Amino acid sequence: ASTHIKGLRRMSLSEQTRKNYTELLFHELILSQGCTEPAAIAYAAALCRAQLGGEMLQVKVACSENLFKNAKSAVIPNTGALKGIVAAAICGTVCSADVELKLEILESMTPARLAEVHRLLDANVCEVALLESAEKLHIVVEIWTQTEQALVEISHEHTHVKRIEKNGVPLQENSSWRAEELNLEAIPLCPQDIYTYTEEADLHGALGELLQMQLDRNVAICNEGMRRSWGSNIGKLLTENNADTEKLACAFAAAGSDARMSGCAMPVVINSGSGNQGITITAPIYVYAETLQAPREKTLRALLLANLMSLYLKGMIGKLSAYCGAVSAGSAAGAGIAYLKGASAAQISHAFANSVAAISGVLCDGAKPSCAAKIACSVYSGILAQKMALSGNDFCGGDGIVAQTPEETISNVGELARKGLVEIDRLILDTMYTTLPQPESCKA
Repeated sequence: ASTHIKGLRRMSLSEQTRKNYTELLFHELILSQGCTEPAAIAYAAALCRAQLGGEMLQVKVACSENLFKNAKSAVIPNTGALKGIVAAAICGTVCSADVELKLEILESMTPARLAEVHRLLDANVCEVALLESAEKLHIVVEIWTQTEQALVEISHEHTHVKRIEKNGVPLQENSSWRAEELNLEAIPLCPQDIYTYTEEADLHGALGELLQMQLDRNVAICNEGMRRSWGSNIGKLLTENNADTEKLACAFAAAGSDARMSGCAMPVVINSGSGNQGITITAPIYVYAETLQAPREKTLRALLLANLMSLYLKGMIGKLSAYCGAVSAGSAAGAGIAYLKGASAAQISHAFANSVAAISGVLCDGAKPSCAAKIACSVYSGILAQKMALSGNDFCGGDGIVAQTPEETISNVGELARKGLVEIDRLILDTMYTTLPQPESCKA
């Protein structure tokens, strides 16, 4: 165990640190309907279409490689079974009157609009290109009518609009579409400060309401996944022969992903730009809180802590990469469960580090039904890791990538994910492209 962590004392946070953490939570914990990458494409297309009148003649969508990966296989909500970039973009253009919904844009799909989507798909008005960009999350949508053209560019975050042009002229910034970009890497998250913030945060106002919304919305889609047949039914399979708390926590999180990846229209509160990660953080904490009969405030504080622990690692990696985000989220859920059980800051840090050290080899090959199985594995790792920490059976520094302190271990994982998996990401994408027509390549 780390003497560095054991020696930490709880100190009140500075006003600026509290402000940073609160802003981060409100920035990251937002509602999204369906997989966030198709939703972001739909939002960009809706915003672009909203600049133009007249009949739409042509649409071009250029996406970074990781957008291709995550938009390929998840079913788009309220469309029956449509998938892919072209369908997401066309859905966005048809729903452009409701562009203010942003990542919930697909909520406004109606039978009449869906009929128009199918007409446009049959007319083959949309082409897709591969965007050569250093940004992992990057979208450029262009739309032409008979007399006009518009362009929208989104980068770094799913709703961060970098520019809008109409007929080649940049439009002035508009607060209705110009989402403020928040540089997660510039906020110095650390386990001790996260723990202190968790203990001190005022949950009687807007922050408590935000966390309660995350709990309510994400638990609702998990219940839906357990009730009905969605995707590969990982959640239901895990509970076929009854389930104890550990198995139910894994199953419940997986069930939410089962439903979400297969087109369930229920919105969820995301984390790190991912609904699956938001579900993975929320569901196990809910299950354990019910078993432990934890008070509402204790449950919300555990959820707060888990959200921030996941953002702590994801800040080192980025929103999209070859590193499966279920790992950071499942590990964070384990840390939240440890908090529910009364763990110290040191034990929580070790729980998170134990988990990411064990399963950081899980790769992201896009958003799809198999995410549910990865989520179940990641949640189990988080559960095992917090049991290790609470019993003093942590991994020792010097064992593989495990360092002398949890923070150093987590930093090692972040470095491996950000730098070491670049070539693996390329190989994953190459493999996935073999099942699709090769996209045209272009530059932003």
